[in-house]
Amino acid sequence: MPTPLPTPSDLMERLASHATVGAAPRPDLEWLVAHGTLMEYAADEVITVKGSAVSYLFVILDGHLAIFIDRGTGVK
Repeated sequence: MPTPLPTPSDLMERLASHATVGAAPRPDLEWLVAHGTLMEYAADEVITVKGSAVSYLFVILDGHLAIFIDRGTGVK
């Protein structure tokens, strides 16, 4: 059975307690909830690649994100 989507109130609570964005003014968090899109990514899924424009602000609510940088000597 799929996990139910969080309510706007649940998202506000999670954003308010977030280590990075939690200190933002409440109206800004409300704007994120009203205008954002909740996305879920699979483990090992690539969400952007080198050379492509980043079109979104990603706020990680669960899990973690790995960033790999190619500095000409291989991916680090």
